[in-house]
Amino acid sequence: ADDLTQRRRIANVVRIAGFAASQPTRPLADYAYKKLGYRKIVTVSQDYTFGHEQVGGFAQTFTEAGGTIASQLWNPLNTSDFSPYFAQIQAAKPDAVFAMELGADASRFFQQWAAFGLKNTIPLIGGSNFSDQSVIRTSGAEVDGVLTSHYFAEGNDNPATVAFVAEYQKAYGILPSFYGASLYLGAMWVAEAIKAADGNVEDRVAFLDAIRKVVLNDSPLGRPVRLHAYGNPVYDVFIRKVTRRPDGKFWN
Repeated sequence: ADDLTQRRRIANVVRIAGFAASQPTRPLADYAYKKLGYRKIVTVSQDYTFGHEQVGGFAQTFTEAGGTIASQLWNPLNTSDFSPYFAQIQAAKPDAVFAMELGADASRFFQQWAAFGLKNTIPLIGGSNFSDQSVIRTSGAEVDGVLTSHYFAEGNDNPATVAFVAEYQKAYGILPSFYGASLYLGAMWVAEAIKAADGNVEDRVAFLDAIRKVVLNDSPLGRPVRLHAYGNPVYDVFIRKVTRRPDGKFWN
C-alpha cells in the first residue's frame, strides 16, 4: 500500500523486492497520453486495495496530463463473467481500456475480451501484473499485443536480464515471472546488506541502515537499483508489449 512509505511512513519498512502500488502505472499513463494519443479511458479493476491504488496512480497522472477517465469499473475478486463490464465499456466509447486484473481473473478477462470481439476494436493496456508470466504462460493469442508497465520485463535484451532468464529457464523449465525476479532481487539485496554489516544482523538499526545503502549493479533488472529516502526502490519502469517468441511462448 502506498501509505506505508508515503503518508504514514513506517521507518523500518523498506521495499527491497516490491514497489508502491501506484508506482509502475504512472509511467504507463504518461505514455498513453503523450505517445499513444489517448484522451478518454475507462478503467476496470479488481475491487480491493491494490487495484484501487494501481488505478489511482494511473488516473491521477493521466488526468493531470489532460486526459479524461470516462468511467471506473470495479469487479469482485474471482469474477467469472465480465460481460456486464464490457457492455459498459462499449457504451462509454473510450480510446482505450486500462485493466488491473491478477491471476485467474486476468486469464478470464483476456479470454472473454477476445471472445466478445473487443480485442481488435478497443486498445487494451494494463496494470503491472496484468500480463505477468504467471498469467500469460498458459494463455493463447488473446494476450498478444497487450501493453503493460513494470520494472521487470523478461524479454528485455539487457545482458543481465538475458542471463537471469536463461538461468531461470534452465533451472525451472519456464520463463520467470515478476515474482520470481523480484524475490531473487530481494535475496540479493539482503545478502549484500549482510556483507556490509559484517554479518551483524542482530543490530537491527545498523542492519536496516545497511539495507538502505545497498546499490545493486548486477540485478536481473539490468540497471543499478537503490532505495530513496522513503524506502522505495528507484526503478526504471518499462512499457512492455506481449509478443510471441519463435518457440511459441508469449513474453513481455
